[in-house]
Amino acid sequence: MSAATVTSARVLVALDIDGTLIDGDRRVPAGTVEALDLVRAAGHEVVLATGRSLAGLLPIATRLGSREAGLCAPTAP
Repeated sequence: MSAATVTSARVLVALDIDGTLIDGDRRVPAGTVEALDLVRAAGHEVVLATGRSLAGLLPIATRLGSREAGLCAPTAP
């Protein structure tokens, strides 16, 4: 596979929220939103993955500028 093939392919980027996109204090680290915007601008899809409920995902998705779908698999009762 050539480098041109790899860089021109659209990919799905699935990212965990807790401990990856937000820190332990529920803050979005500097540069995170900008990095996600660059991934989207390159034509890739970003999907947020979490063990939170949809209600727990939506406020974070908004802070991250997400307009795509999310994967929710709540683990707490």
